[in-house]
Amino acid sequence: MTSSVDQRLSRLLVVTQIVSMLAIPVVLAVVGFSVQRSLQEQQIKRDYVSLAVSLLLPKKDGEKETSPELRSWATALLNRY
Repeated sequence: MTSSVDQRLSRLLVVTQIVSMLAIPVVLAVVGFSVQRSLQEQQIKRDYVSLAVSLLLPKKDGEKETSPELRSWATALLNRY
């Protein structure tokens, strides 16, 4: 009876080791993807904020003024972020 239990436990141990060896790379890939996506979203937000600030800054002599629509968009964007 104990040898039967030992065999079952040994099989269970092998199966769990195989499952864990397969699951770890998948989990790491999913976590890595989510971290990368979050970093990309932050980069895009930072770029948009930079663009909005540049549109709202006073223009130098000889430069064309920003249109009211773009200024409105830049203001709304800065209010959102």
